[in-house]
Amino acid sequence: SISTDYKRLSIKASSDIKGNLKLSKMQKKNAEKPENYKLVSLDITLSTKEPLRVSLPEGYVYTYADGRITGDLYEPKYSIKLNLVGGNLEYFNKNFYVRQGSVELKNEETNLDLTLIAPMPEYSIIIDVKGNPNYPKVLLRSEPPRDTREILTSLVFGGGTGEGLLSLSSILLTQF
Repeated sequence: SISTDYKRLSIKASSDIKGNLKLSKMQKKNAEKPENYKLVSLDITLSTKEPLRVSLPEGYVYTYADGRITGDLYEPKYSIKLNLVGGNLEYFNKNFYVRQGSVELKNEETNLDLTLIAPMPEYSIIIDVKGNPNYPKVLLRSEPPRDTREILTSLVFGGGTGEGLLSLSSILLTQF
């Protein structure tokens, strides 16, 4: 619903989202927001009853979403939780399948908990990524267990890059 007292505009909505979403890397712009954005108040609830397909530069994921956006258009406050239930991401010329994951998006912080698995002929590479996406912690392992250096070598020398919306190359370099 949209209401106004002729000084402020109030938007209140509850939305069930479905379909496809395409995300790409965006450059930050330091453009000034119009002051009249402060006059638009928000109270929006988002949810999904079926998974959304989110296309990323490195592949796609399927996710359920629940969230709320409040505050005003000038400085919205948001809390959105994404539960990842599948997908396929390509890093280092290898297909990584999303085993499980979640992403919490909030004004103050973003938190990531993601497990990726890449089946290889002799073993599967498993990468657990947790924490802030800008400075995450990573656990590199395999099934059956192999030496971490062997796993890392097979990734890096497999060709391709570990770049996308999530920079797997940078994450791995900071951890080892």
